Amino acid sequence: RNEDDFLTSERAGFAGVRQTKLVALNASLEQQVAAKTASLRDALQRAEKTNVMISHMADHDPLTGLFNRRRMHKELAAAVSYTSRYGDPFALVFIDLNRFKTINDNHGHDAGDRFLSGFAALLEQTTRDSDRPGRWGGDEFVVLLPHSAMQAAQQFAERLQDRLGRQSIDIGPVRIVASASIWPI
Repeated sequence: RNEDDFLTSERAGFAGVRQTKLVALNASLEQQVAAKTASLRDALQRAEKTNVMISHMADHDPLTGLFNRRRMHKELAAAVSYTSRYGDPFALVFIDLNRFKTINDNHGHDAGDRFLSGFAALLEQTTRDSDRPGRWGGDEFVVLLPHSAMQAAQQFAERLQDRLGRQSIDIGPVRIVASASIWPI
């Protein structure tokens, strides 16, 4: 019987050692899975942020932050579609900055960029939340006025002209009063 007790005791000891190793292995695997899960979560968050940034870059002018021409085409198409379906009018306002070439020539391209950015800020201050301002290209801008008729576009053009006459734009060495040719459509 002593021999049987010894073998049983011996087997129990081996089983205990195996169980201890299995518990340690399980803990190690769980730790590795947790680390990989955290790593994948971080990579997914970085990818989501990158996608948001790329989407923003595709639709916005890098200098002014306004919608770019590509996005403005989409906004116009949506407005035309909405108007066709519901009969709700929209208006457009085209804006061409006067003397921009002179500003660039006399003060340099950095000053010209500050002028365009300053004008864009002024334009955004003049628009409603529902309006869609964009940089059409160069020194040309456009504002889509949803749910608006020609009278609203004319009023917007007058408000913008008034604001341009009262506020100057800081371009670095000097401040310049902007002027623009504005066409409500």
